[in-house]
Amino acid sequence: MSGIRMFASLLVVGWFVLPVEAQDPAHTPYSIRLVVHVERHRVLTDIFKQQVRRVLADTLQGVLGELARVEITDTHPRLLDIRSRGLARSLAGYRQRTGALEYFVLISFSGTHYEIQTHGYDGNLALPLSVSRSDRTRDRELVAQRAALLIERDLALVGTITTEPDAQRKVEVQLQGGALGVYLSRWVRPGEVFGVVSVDSEGTGQWLPFTVVQVSEPVREGRFVGRFFSRYRQSRVAGLRCVLLGTRSGSVRLRLMEESPGGSTRLRTPVTLQFRCTGFEGEDSTRLVLNPQLGRDVDTARAGDKGIFDRLVFVSVLAGERMKARVPIPILDDGLNVLVLPAERDSEEDDLALERFRSLQVNLGNAAEVQNNQFREINELSARPDQRAQTLDRVRATLQRLREDYQRLASEVTEIARDLERLPPAKRPSLDIERKKLERLKSGEAELLDHITRLEKIENEENDPVRKQWLQDRERADLLMKNGEIEQALALYQKAPAAEQTPEFKQKLENLRKRWQPVNAAHAEARLFIYETWPSLNTANLAARIPEAMQAFAVCRAAGDVYGPNRLLRETEKHVQRIQKELNQLRPDVNGDDQPKAQAIQDLLPQLRKLDNELRAYLEKTADK
Repeated sequence: MSGIRMFASLLVVGWFVLPVEAQDPAHTPYSIRLVVHVERHRVLTDIFKQQVRRVLADTLQGVLGELARVEITDTHPRLLDIRSRGLARSLAGYRQRTGALEYFVLISFSGTHYEIQTHGYDGNLALPLSVSRSDRTRDRELVAQRAALLIERDLALVGTITTEPDAQRKVEVQLQGGALGVYLSRWVRPGEVFGVVSVDSEGTGQWLPFTVVQVSEPVREGRFVGRFFSRYRQSRVAGLRCVLLGTRSGSVRLRLMEESPGGSTRLRTPVTLQFRCTGFEGEDSTRLVLNPQLGRDVDTARAGDKGIFDRLVFVSVLAGERMKARVPIPILDDGLNVLVLPAERDSEEDDLALERFRSLQVNLGNAAEVQNNQFREINELSARPDQRAQTLDRVRATLQRLREDYQRLASEVTEIARDLERLPPAKRPSLDIERKKLERLKSGEAELLDHITRLEKIENEENDPVRKQWLQDRERADLLMKNGEIEQALALYQKAPAAEQTPEFKQKLENLRKRWQPVNAAHAEARLFIYETWPSLNTANLAARIPEAMQAFAVCRAAGDVYGPNRLLRETEKHVQRIQKELNQLRPDVNGDDQPKAQAIQDLLPQLRKLDNELRAYLEKTADK
């Protein structure tokens, strides 16, 4: 933000902290932490700083009451970056999970006015919030109150959707802090709009594009009923988080783009736009219909009063009589909304099918990640007997979630397969990899359950402490083998008591040693790359090292090695899942800084998937040998 270099500045940061250990969000108050930084200027005196801190904290505490606790400090790790690059740009690239919902307020003095800017960031979900706000005043006594009003305007109350949409698209939402006796209707009134967020297995959030819940009934006992709208079909809504948006009344600005092999380009085919106030149907007398010129942005303000909408506008895009997209757009400010449409040859159904396929890829990766985390957790608990019972209880609960995920994803694969069949062959992606991942989820669930059962049997039935420890170590070693940690598994197998070292066991151990032993120096070097170098690479370094990964795989294949390729496959899956998340968080059509990053990832993903396919084919071929 250029104003930082022109004016003296006062920076205020607010944190809404939700304790990780909180079991009942409805009874959990928010904690607001205000961080105030004042740059040197003769007008921004120490007395002024103290006054702003005191009045801002007292005002927010008075407004929020039991819903929040307010405190003040003067430091924040993001401060230097914000001062150098500005609020919006700095927070757009901020992905740190801080465990707090942070609010940043920048107050500058121009010589005649105190300029105020605000922006929010959810550190619980690693998610930038809403948009930047601004205000100005000549009266220094009003600075703190104006800042508090801007914060309250974007007060990001958090809720969880607890039901699936009914025939009228209605869902129920439980609000955090809803059971604290605070009148949440001050902020959550009919017509208000919540943005919808999906949360992965690590707790990191991602805005679902053009997906909202609009409040339709007043808040009662910390819950409200709203209507769920999304441009894209969502296979599962219950459990998604939603965040109150600081919407307003106003006009809508649109830039229409079209999908292309390189990303997106300006729209090249004529379309008709229909704007409605309450939904995607009806309103014949009040709807606004525009036929925008190609290459020009759309601004409904030019249509006068008919182009002004309250909080949410429903935009339908038609090519002739064919529907290309239906998009709910929350009205946050007068900024430009970029709308990427399917190519002229595509239908809305084609667009939906491909979007559901891409969503399926992410969901399968998240489910596999949860399952892998459980295998690692059991491995760790096997070495800590004092924590075993507690962790087993937690894993059993997670198993239930994995079963539900499998059933949901299996149904989704079936539905998406039907949708994809309607696409032209040249555009139709294969579901082979997704079906194999689904099979692995099912077999992994069975393995996980068997492993837990065996551990429980050992814990409950074995009385000899030496044999009990060995049986637990053997289970842990078997799990390490499946995860490709052969050296650690060998170390545990070698601890077998003398009574357990039967001829069959010794022969099995010797065979494992021989199969693990590198056949030559090149094989040893390939293993070193797979186990140490490949997992540690970041996105920027992956592309340059893919040829080395292919070469390491070729060396292992020539040596008849299955352990190295199995580990390479697991680490490659992790890389694909990680960089897919990075891609989903980028906005190349809005933020120019994101364009080269997004293009680099789009170029990288096919190379990683090619490696993934070759590894799977090899491992399937050698599975029975």
